[in-house]
Amino acid sequence: MLELLREKARLFVARFTESGTSCLLVMVGGNVTALTLPHWAKALQTGAVSAAILVVLSFTPLKRWTSNGLLTAITITLATTIADYFVHPGKFSLQSLEAIITGLGAGALYLLFLRWRGVTQSPKEAIKEEAERKGD
Repeated sequence: MLELLREKARLFVARFTESGTSCLLVMVGGNVTALTLPHWAKALQTGAVSAAILVVLSFTPLKRWTSNGLLTAITITLATTIADYFVHPGKFSLQSLEAIITGLGAGALYLLFLRWRGVTQSPKEAIKEEAERKGD
């Protein structure tokens, strides 16, 4: 049971950082000098809602999305788009455009993190392998 909680906590933190970072950067159009506390608050909300959606999905048969990097990126994109759309209205002419861009950014961040870490296995296998190494 404790291992399950650790796995879900790792999942939440990973998805939270990808979604929140993407939201933060899209809100200010990449101009990090324009960041304010309200921007941070909205990005934290978007990250938390998106991560919560993905953790809930990990308890369902849809958890298969963790076995393939591209499917994981698509799922992160969709969850982040939904979360961003409902957390705050967009600043672009189409309300949903900012949410879509934020979702695409989160999915891209996930893929970049995989590439950066040199992960050639599924995220689920990587988490298991890391847990086994810590246990030794």
